[in-house]
Amino acid sequence: LGAALEVCAAARDLGGLAWARELWTSALARESDLEPLQYGTFAKVLETYQQHEEVDDIIEAASGAAWLDHVQLCDFVNLAASRKDWRRAVDVWRLLVEGHGVEPNIIAYTAMSKVHMLSGRILEAAQILAEVDDGVLNGDCKAVIDRAQILVVAGHSSPTPDNMEQLRNAIKSGEKTIKETSSRHAAREWAKVKRAAQLLAGNIAVVKLKDVLVEWKAKTQSVMMTWPNYSGGTHYLGETQGETSDIPAADH
Repeated sequence: LGAALEVCAAARDLGGLAWARELWTSALARESDLEPLQYGTFAKVLETYQQHEEVDDIIEAASGAAWLDHVQLCDFVNLAASRKDWRRAVDVWRLLVEGHGVEPNIIAYTAMSKVHMLSGRILEAAQILAEVDDGVLNGDCKAVIDRAQILVVAGHSSPTPDNMEQLRNAIKSGEKTIKETSSRHAAREWAKVKRAAQLLAGNIAVVKLKDVLVEWKAKTQSVMMTWPNYSGGTHYLGETQGETSDIPAADH
C-alpha cells in the first residue's frame, strides 16, 4: 500500500489523487491493520495535491500517533517549498510543532528557512535559522551554506554593522564544517557564497543582486531571480517583504 501511495504522489495529476483515495478506502474497508507509516504516506499524498483541510483533519485525529514526527514535518514543509507556499509551511509547522509537540530537527529548520528564502522572505529565512543552536547548525553543511547565502543577501540589501557581523561570523564558523565534508557539491557552493560575501567588503553600491545570488536554489528556483537587479545598500528587502513577494521583473 505504501509503495502504491508513493506512486500516486509522484503522478502529480488528478488521476493519482483519485487512485490514492480508492486505495485508502479499500484498505479501510478491509479493516486491515494499517501501519503508522501508511497513514503518514496517505497524508503526504493529500498534501501533494493541496488537500489541506483533509490533511489537517487527519493530523488532528492522529494526535499522539507515531507517524506525527519530524520526518513528516519535513515532508510537508518541503512540499510547500516546492510551491513557494510559505503560508502553508507556517500553518503546518504550527499544527505539528506547536499543536502536537513534534520536535523539529536541523533538516526541518533548514526546510522551513528554504521555503521563506524561495519566496523572497530573506529576513524570515534568517530568523528561522537564528533559532537553531549554533553547534547543531554548524554540524550540517547544507544549513551552513543556506545561512551564509541568506545573510549575504541581507547584507547586500542593508549593510548595517550588525548584518555584516552576522555574515562574518557565519563564514568563519561554517568554514570548519565545509572543510570536514566530503561533498564536492557542498564545497563548490560554499566557495561561491564566500566569493559573494567578499564582494560586500568593497564598494557595495556597484554590487548587484545577481552578483550575490549564487547558491543554486536561490539563483535558479527563488522568486528573487525575477526581481530587479538591485544595487547594494538600497534596502530592497524592507521595501519588498510583505504579505506577498510579487516583485516585478526588470529589463536586463
